[in-house]
Order: sequence, then C-alpha cells, then structure tokens
Amino acid sequence: SSDLSATVSPDLEAVAREPGLGSVPVVVEVREMQSRRLALGAGFSTDHGPRAQIGLDHRNLFGTGWQAETALLVEGSRQRLFANARSPISADARYLGLGSSLDRQDIAGERVVRTSTYGGIGQRRIDGDGFLALTHQSENRRLEAGSGVPVDRDSRVAVVLGYTHTVNRVDSPTDPQKGYSLSGQLSGASQSLGSDRSFVRVYGRARHFWPLADDGPFGEGTLVSLAEVGVVGAGSRSDIPSENLFRTGGAQSLRGYRYLSIGVPEAGAVTGGRYLLLGSLEYQHRLTSSLRGALFYDRGNATDSLSGFATYAGYGVGARWKTPVGPVMVDLAWGEDSRRPRLHLAVGYGF
Repeated sequence: SSDLSATVSPDLEAVAREPGLGSVPVVVEVREMQSRRLALGAGFSTDHGPRAQIGLDHRNLFGTGWQAETALLVEGSRQRLFANARSPISADARYLGLGSSLDRQDIAGERVVRTSTYGGIGQRRIDGDGFLALTHQSENRRLEAGSGVPVDRDSRVAVVLGYTHTVNRVDSPTDPQKGYSLSGQLSGASQSLGSDRSFVRVYGRARHFWPLADDGPFGEGTLVSLAEVGVVGAGSRSDIPSENLFRTGGAQSLRGYRYLSIGVPEAGAVTGGRYLLLGSLEYQHRLTSSLRGALFYDRGNATDSLSGFATYAGYGVGARWKTPVGPVMVDLAWGEDSRRPRLHLAVGYGF
C-alpha cells in the first residue's frame, strides 16, 4: 500500500465564472507521498538541554505496507538510538508493532545504559490507542553521586508484559482549551519467566482543560489540572529496571525542581521509587490572541515507602505562546523545599 496526501479546496475559478452559483464546487488533489523521508530536528528545553535528532522514515518497507522509523536522539542528559516498525492497519483497526532501542541516561547521579526490545499488537481509535506488548529490558546502572567516581554498580533484567491505553479528547492537539486526556499502564514481570524480580506496575495520568465563563471574574481564562499516580507492587525496588520505577521534577511535572531530581536517595544520587503521587492546578489568562499568562501550583513526590509520606510543593508564574507545533511554555517556579527559583522552558503538553 502507498501513503497519499489529499488537499480539498473550493473551486474559486468556477465561482468567478458564475457568481450566482447556489453551491460551490470543490477541488480534490491527491498526491502519492514519498516512501522514504529524512527527518532532522533540533530544540532546547530546561529539562534536557540542547537537543538534536536525525531519523529515517520508510512508509512501505520492502513493498509490504509496513512503516518503519529509525532515529538517533542526542540531548544533554540522554542519548537514544531506536528503530520501530508497524504493520498496515487492518479493517478492524488493529496493527502489529515491534522495535528496539539503545538508551544512555545520566540524571541526578544515576547513569543508566539500557536496551529494550518489544513486540506487540495495537488497536487504533479515533481518540486514542491501546497497545499490548512483551518487552525485554536490560540495563547497567552506575551511581556517581556527582563526583564522577562510581560508588555503586549493578545490572538488571526484566521480561515485561504490559498494556498501555490512551484517550485524547481535547478541542485542539496544539492549543487545547477544553477537554481531557487520559493514559494508563498495567504491566508486570515474573522471576520464573526470566526477570531478576517479580513485580506489578500500575500508572495513570490525567489532564483536564476547563474553559471559564467569559462573563465571570476569570473571563478569557482556562483552568488546567494534572494528576499522576503510580504504584509498583514488589518486595523491594532492587533488581527492577529503572524505567519501571518513578521519579519526578521538571517542566512537565513538579516545577521548581530539577528534572527527575525527586526520588529515592541512594549513595548520594537520586534513583526511582515504587510510589508516585502528583497533582497540579494552573490558571491561564488570555492576554492576546497568541499569548496567555499563567499561575500554577504543583505538589507531589516519588518515594519508596508510604510510611511518613510527605510531598514537595512548587508554584509560580508563566507565559504560554501559541505556535503551530504547540504552546511554548516559560515558567518561573519557586520550589518550597529547594528554596530557590527555577526557570522552566518546554514546548507542548505531554499527552
């Protein structure tokens, strides 16, 4: 199968020839897209620093209709090489997916090199997607505690069966002002099936946009809420690959703190825990057609024990500049526990 692009526009020449037309004809142009595409990208965020990406997309792999993508992503704290492939979508909106990745991440004193290989089946919907996958995860982890000298090393392996479901019902994917998005994950691994530790993981994320009445005290405004909850059921976090554990902090989660700097202290570094709880409330006020001001309050924590559970708070002001690829979000936040201001810069919402 081939990919097509279509353009639909009114036939203005017909209208010019016959101004009294009761209906306007349309012109439909259909073009076949190139089967291969080279993609280049660059950007910057305060979470990851400078970012560059180069990738190759193939829309009809070996003439089978499968779509494939391969890309190299380089950021300040992360480098990732990955390849994914997807079968044509069937009449009942199902498809097969498979892929592999090599990932290196160095954040808050925890340096991880991981490989991941998956295969699964997905269900495409108008407002979301569901995907059931079996994934082999392997990682080598080193704690450096900011000194550059390794203080602890280990390796971890898991064979994870997981299901991910997303629902996205917003009025605009690039400038949402009404609606909600939901995502949930249920996954698990067993020592009897090749994993270093058995565990069950549940994660959920919800974001809601409420437009406020134009004639009210907050006219021309939007209220945005965010909630995240995560639990890993296991006797200990040890031997569980870090991508299954939780940390928080940064522009898209708990503002006022460094990216993923809130978690479990270990050997002077910060690592992931088995529990996550985060809530955020933000008010956006329209200043111009493309600019909004924002006030926000975030509170949450990622930890490895519910005993004596306490949360961190961050709050501040920001600006939202509308662009074709999503809002450019600039926030100045105060971390109540870090006791210092922090500037956050990001583009788009993390649906």
